[in-house]
Amino acid sequence: MPKPTSHLASLWVIYCLTFTLSLIPECHAQASPQSAPIEEIVIRAQKRDQTLQDVPLSLSLVDAQQLDQGGAASLQDVGYWQPNVRLSPQITVSHYANFYIRGMGLNGSVVSDEPAVGVFVDDLYLGFGGGVLTDFVDVDSVQILRGPQGTLYGHSTTAGVVKLTHQPPVFHPGFTAKVKLGSDKFRSLAATMTNQLDRNGHWAGRLSVLTKEQDGAYRNIHPLGEDIGAARLKVIKPSLRWLPNDNFESLLRLEAGKSTSTVGPRYALLEGSNNRVERLFDLHQVPRPDEGTLMLNNTPDLQGRWAQAVLTVDVGLTLGELKSITGYRTYDQEIAADADGSPFTVFEFSDDTEINQHQVSQEFVFNMDNSWMAITTGAYFFKQHIHYREHRLMDTNTDSYNEQWSLGELDHSSWSLFAHTEWDITPRLTLGLGARYNTETKSADYALRARQPDPPCVNGFASCVPTFSDRHTWRSWVPKISLQRYLNDMSHLFAQVSRGFRSGGFNMRAVLPSPVGPYKPEQVTAYEVGYKMHLADHGANLNIAAFYNVYDDLQKTALDNDGNQSILNAAAANIRGIEITGTLQPTTYLALNISVGRMWAGYKSFAGLDVDGDGVPDPELARSLDLPDVPSWTAAFQAALTHDLGWAILDLNLDYSFTSGFMTNEVNTAEVDGYSLFNATIGVTWGDHWSARLYGRNLLDKLHYISSFKTSCCTVGDRGPVREYGLSLQYAL
Repeated sequence: MPKPTSHLASLWVIYCLTFTLSLIPECHAQASPQSAPIEEIVIRAQKRDQTLQDVPLSLSLVDAQQLDQGGAASLQDVGYWQPNVRLSPQITVSHYANFYIRGMGLNGSVVSDEPAVGVFVDDLYLGFGGGVLTDFVDVDSVQILRGPQGTLYGHSTTAGVVKLTHQPPVFHPGFTAKVKLGSDKFRSLAATMTNQLDRNGHWAGRLSVLTKEQDGAYRNIHPLGEDIGAARLKVIKPSLRWLPNDNFESLLRLEAGKSTSTVGPRYALLEGSNNRVERLFDLHQVPRPDEGTLMLNNTPDLQGRWAQAVLTVDVGLTLGELKSITGYRTYDQEIAADADGSPFTVFEFSDDTEINQHQVSQEFVFNMDNSWMAITTGAYFFKQHIHYREHRLMDTNTDSYNEQWSLGELDHSSWSLFAHTEWDITPRLTLGLGARYNTETKSADYALRARQPDPPCVNGFASCVPTFSDRHTWRSWVPKISLQRYLNDMSHLFAQVSRGFRSGGFNMRAVLPSPVGPYKPEQVTAYEVGYKMHLADHGANLNIAAFYNVYDDLQKTALDNDGNQSILNAAAANIRGIEITGTLQPTTYLALNISVGRMWAGYKSFAGLDVDGDGVPDPELARSLDLPDVPSWTAAFQAALTHDLGWAILDLNLDYSFTSGFMTNEVNTAEVDGYSLFNATIGVTWGDHWSARLYGRNLLDKLHYISSFKTSCCTVGDRGPVREYGLSLQYAL
């Protein structure tokens, strides 16, 4: 495993060399030795307008230009740049989010699991992880709020929030078209047009489309399988803006998309553990493949379709501003997956496995702001329905397999009231107080798989007989208190204590007679102190934060030897850490970004976990385990160098990221090693309309794994992206 200290030292050397290079005037024609001022960025992280560096929160923002220059195609790419953040997909179910912030998140694809990281697209909360990780289309910015955000964002944000915002329509003509070609026959076409729609300048529209195709990037040597990773994606995004006067604005955003992909890549990691897959290699005398060699007998496949609408209305009133956000989303997904990652049928999902989800939501937010106090109050309602059916092919340990079916319906509704105020006690000292009251209700009707001779689904979904039905309501208060002390006009300190909650629920993949639920909500008490400095005239920002999170009734998904998933929340844990992010723009032609994250995590107790596999919980052994999916170190460095050639502008963008190794299951029998990734892009802009960009990702083609699991059937690793390269050409009006 790579040593984190050596990688941090390398990162610092790269930073110093790049800064030194920027000071050589011969390298940069027409360059100014003056530091470039950093523009103040206005955001709504606390649901009202504030500048980025003034918000007393640990957060990051990546705008459209940074996404383009960095070659970021999805949220997964953005996650590599942030400290203590991992925005990874769930490999079995493509586009399904397994997001982690500050050591907490969701690992798996149990659709009834509540995420710990709340994802909001144009202020629409996504009720579950399906369909989150698709390619960017006309994105304006990505914001990542680290730490519990329950007061203003509600349930299931105990780890943090990811906010994705798209470009709005504008009242002047605009047109952009981009063609991209890359490795493994990657090809995509994206186009956006926007303009005023009436003579009076009250209506504006925008239309964005994306179509993408790619062949499999991961070679499968099994003669019955195909290369893995092929993808087809089509997205259309129309939006309409109405601005009749200065006190009223409405914005309707629509989106529809369809994706097809051969999901993966999943590898059987052969380590002499005598599991079922390894015994089958010996039984059939099949040569063991090298590490990283894909050998799947069935090609995974996923079909996803979604549609959503978000209507935002802003009304200026005498006392403040009222915002209404109305949302609707539906998502359907069909899944086939070779979960054992081997040339044998040991653990697979048949292609009639399916997820159907639809949701509606309504939020009202009122803001009142004067010279010494800001008040934000609101109400929120959310409702969703999830239908899930699963068809498994499972090894019977007799060189054959049987078929298992399960069927489930889940209804989930939530409503809440919230308020947050910031009061200037003195011109340099601000007190923040907030609270949210929330009610969650879930109803479950399941026909679950069972450990018995007569299963509830004997032969297909039509034969399913309900085995579990229940309804439960949870209520909670989430308070927050903060202090912000300005040291001068350029820097401030902040400290806060907050609570967060993650909804309780029912396990849609439970195997009877193991517990289905209801399991309790997860609670966290978070302590944080931070320092922010913004030297606009000197082109520098520095943010430092230290946190200590105490979790009770921690929700953890544990796998047994048969690959069955149980959701346990008898655990208590502490996670503490530090984050440092810095931006330096010493000249107009150079921008540097650096981030470092360090975490320490451990259980205080875990009463229900069976560590040694004897069927009896081992609370004493559990206390010494590492929390899964918590890398001790994360670090990133980015450099953007711009050079004016006279007839064109050239830019070079380099980025490096490091993630240390971590355990990937509750009992600490599976882990992944640390890895480093190097990416680069070179862009050129000429004339008034044309630009081109050459990009490369994972340039060293580093074999790395983003997750793994281990059962009696197999030990499986989920490989991260392989090396990608390509060229894009853009015309912008």
